[in-house]
Amino acid sequence: MGKDVEMPRDKDIHINVGNVELKGLSDAMSNRVPITIHGPEEEYKGFFTPESIVPDKQSIRTALEGLKAKHPDMAAEIDKLKSASVPRITSINWSPITEILEVNGLVDADEEQQKSFVQGYWKNILKNLGFSESMASGTEQKDSFASFMRDLTDTMYPIGKVYRQFTGKDATMNSKSGTNIDMRNAAMSSISDLLGKPGLVATAHKATVNVGGKEVKGTFMKFAEGYGMHSKDLGPLENYEKDVYDNPAVFEDIAAMQAIDYICGNLDRHPGNYHMQFGKVNGEDKLIGITLIDNDFAFTSIVPKTDDQRMSPDCVSLNDMGVIGEETANMIMKLTKKDIQRALKGYGLSSAEINAAWKRAQQLQDKIKWGKTHYDELEHKPVGELDKGRLRVVKKDEWRHYSLDTIASVGFNKFRDLTRVKEYIQERKTVLRHEATQKDRENQFYEKRFGVKKEQQAGADVFIEGNYTENSHIPSPPDNARKLEESGVKAEKDQTAEREQTLREAEELSKDGNAAGAQERISELYRTERNKSLQLNQVKDLIEQIREEAIENLRQLEGMRKAGHTNGPDYNKMHDELKALSEMGPNNASVNGVKKALRRLNDASRDYQDSHTGWFVARPGYGRNRRNMSISLQAFTKAKLNALTDISQGLNNNVVVSKIIGMKQDNLSKIEEKKPIRVMNGDEMNAALLGEEKEHVNYSELRKGTMQRNGSKTYVNEL
Repeated sequence: MGKDVEMPRDKDIHINVGNVELKGLSDAMSNRVPITIHGPEEEYKGFFTPESIVPDKQSIRTALEGLKAKHPDMAAEIDKLKSASVPRITSINWSPITEILEVNGLVDADEEQQKSFVQGYWKNILKNLGFSESMASGTEQKDSFASFMRDLTDTMYPIGKVYRQFTGKDATMNSKSGTNIDMRNAAMSSISDLLGKPGLVATAHKATVNVGGKEVKGTFMKFAEGYGMHSKDLGPLENYEKDVYDNPAVFEDIAAMQAIDYICGNLDRHPGNYHMQFGKVNGEDKLIGITLIDNDFAFTSIVPKTDDQRMSPDCVSLNDMGVIGEETANMIMKLTKKDIQRALKGYGLSSAEINAAWKRAQQLQDKIKWGKTHYDELEHKPVGELDKGRLRVVKKDEWRHYSLDTIASVGFNKFRDLTRVKEYIQERKTVLRHEATQKDRENQFYEKRFGVKKEQQAGADVFIEGNYTENSHIPSPPDNARKLEESGVKAEKDQTAEREQTLREAEELSKDGNAAGAQERISELYRTERNKSLQLNQVKDLIEQIREEAIENLRQLEGMRKAGHTNGPDYNKMHDELKALSEMGPNNASVNGVKKALRRLNDASRDYQDSHTGWFVARPGYGRNRRNMSISLQAFTKAKLNALTDISQGLNNNVVVSKIIGMKQDNLSKIEEKKPIRVMNGDEMNAALLGEEKEHVNYSELRKGTMQRNGSKTYVNEL
């Protein structure tokens, strides 16, 4: 490295969302607003986080000013709170009232006892801040006292929690007040790019959102596909066993995650802070990709003093990593201090935090160097074996020699986390049940005792619509579709290598005089490849048919026009999704790519119907015609999606269809070179060619040019 590297990620992207309220999903760290950005060519779905900092005097004053606007009758009390020092006000236990009641054994106390406790709690707050208890006199008699106390704890709890985590004597981050938090996501994304892993960390950028003419600065992170252990929808995670995660094709990314998190000093990579993508590998469900999210706790100024020191319980120490991919290791070994500084410039990090990242990178460089010495020069360990405390550099074609359990056994690493996913999910469910019970209890307490109801938060699936402004630009890293295709191609190549090994074994059997055994090996291999090829040709024909019907539907839709009429966003979305589908064929699309396009068109058609009711249904004309067209498109997408799902079972659905057909044809050609011609009777032919996958075989195509009848026998040219 050492040369200038273009880092466009620190430039702002600009998003216009019109006059909407930026409501999102709040936690102790940040408020994440779901936004779909519509660009000239692409659409990006993700989360915008308004600028957030480690609490300082000004940010606390601003939060309390917001509280004063909501409770003007409490202005005097709030002004007193504003005058308190930052360390003092953040040291208060701002936990929800019901939690404190529980600790004090008052959950089931009568109404008067509980009301008295809340009043006493307020007096203790004032006392701990150095104010006289007499200041509380009369406050608890005000009508809004209960709602004020609830809003006060809701406002101050996350502020106090973040402050204690980032700064102060017991802080895990050792950051200063006023240091930026949200842009740490973009900074980690930049380091991921620097190490040759674009998209491994969810792509994030500095962003400015225009809300009704007012600019709000923050960070935009692209939506991470797949499932996470903190996802609202766990999808298949609850049912997957450990073997689903045991896929060597994805081990390199898991190892890279450990390395990137170490350099970036990320203290919070628990199993809920990455999303996992799954696909078919050799016909079985497997983990095929990961995307790292929620990186607010990155870039601590802590630098471990020893190789076995973990920066936090969720961190992996150098001694526990076990493995690292050769390409990632090479990128790390080339890193210079200037590379780190350039990659992290413009993200609001302190010089101490940036210097700490470079020191951790140097530690990892030393660990890689000593690992090579240990395995290559001293111990000469066979590929696939690992020693605790040593970091082994693994070449791309060597990952298949390692298992999930082998790497997990070297220490507390992220491979070990994947061996206990089901256990973690059960733990997570217990926590969620407790939190839900606690929240219900809190709502019931305030409603019953004080008649106060809490405002509901926006849901995760409510995405605000936004558009690029002229200055907007999001460089497009390899998206998930590309990652899936690369993984699919890798899986096919691995299968090809296994087939070539089978052919070599058959050749050895033949040389040893076991012609029958060799014949059986080759015939079985050919049956499998031939059936898959026939199945793929059926898939190819269906995708061609889908494309042709999409073209015809597009022609009809565009013919439904009215002079002078401006199309609305729902029509444009339906039109654009149909146009995209009409441009997809077996030469440029995978099965999963076509499936996703069908689902998007189905959703767009449904949205059009939802927004066009009333007179669009009752009155004849182009409006009703378009609505009827949207209904037809829904029926079309559902039928084709079901057909494509049925016909593509057991195939590699992530690779462009024509590409995988070519790979299958190459495999058949190699097998044919080894295969003698054999005469079989009809029953043998059915058993040999159809095997257990006859439901996928196109019989007419199978017989055409393949079989010749001669009395009771069948001569097969290929088998």
